[in-house]
Amino acid sequence: MIFSNAAFHWITDQKQLLDSLYTALRDNSSLVCEFGAHGNIKQIETAYTSVTKARQKNYESPFYFPTTEEYYALLRQTGFQIEHLYDFDRPTPLPGGKDGLRKWMPQFFGSDLVQYSPDDQSEIFCNVEETLKNDAFDGTNWVADYRRLRAIARK
Repeated sequence: MIFSNAAFHWITDQKQLLDSLYTALRDNSSLVCEFGAHGNIKQIETAYTSVTKARQKNYESPFYFPTTEEYYALLRQTGFQIEHLYDFDRPTPLPGGKDGLRKWMPQFFGSDLVQYSPDDQSEIFCNVEETLKNDAFDGTNWVADYRRLRAIARK
């Protein structure tokens, strides 16, 4: 069995990934994975994109957040037999209280943030927080709009 949690959405070449995993698995063994689904962090990405666009920068998401239909086709194309495949909302409070979102953003937007000075980054964080405060801050914690895709597939 191969198990992965919250890793696949960081990998852009899914065909190569699944081909490698399929090859590594023994017959009748399983791939069990969960990762970001279509719409994962949409609210946060939309706010971040808007804030950086106001700075004449274009943010391009580096993530792979597929629909269940898209991932079903990719798994089948690779040769997997699908046992379970579904997506679901998983709103997730971010650790850190009122600073949770600004602590989280460098993890997800780090490759984009390197083009900004530390002062500009701080301003971007403030602007994203301001944009999202009515929808994603519960008064104590920031809540990320995670959507997950879960798959169990057999070789």
